[in-house]
Amino acid sequence: ILREDILYNLKYVNVDCKAFFYYVVKERVGQALILAVLSSTYLGIVLCAGTALGYGVSMGVFLATAVLRYGLKGVVLVVVCAFPHYALYIPMLFALLVWCERLCRGIYFQRNFHVEKGTAILREADLPRLFIILGIILVGCFLESFLNPYLLSAYLKIF
Repeated sequence: ILREDILYNLKYVNVDCKAFFYYVVKERVGQALILAVLSSTYLGIVLCAGTALGYGVSMGVFLATAVLRYGLKGVVLVVVCAFPHYALYIPMLFALLVWCERLCRGIYFQRNFHVEKGTAILREADLPRLFIILGIILVGCFLESFLNPYLLSAYLKIF
């Protein structure tokens, strides 16, 4: 992870932004939708906690590796790698986790859902919130795939 030869190759890589965008959307929005669907199960709260733990550990390992390997330049490298899309992803991940936790609690623990003809219906405000979260994640995907490769390449040329 973060070997010098990999960083050297990233300096001069030519990114197909359109293909990268589709890949990022598949990964980020796919993960968000899977989390949203699985939060409707009885273990939804455990899944939310595990997701938060997993993202936190992975970012901590990435930051620690960068700092141990490159010092202060590593901190700047992490910031450049995460900017500007993580400025959207982090609040949206938090909002998504809150949405998922409320959904799970509402279905299984507080019984806050409407029942019509034997089927559970989400509250009217729940689905629009999810779509807003997914929309902002899509904006983050756009920034990650079209802007971040150029920022990272420019920083690595002076790294």
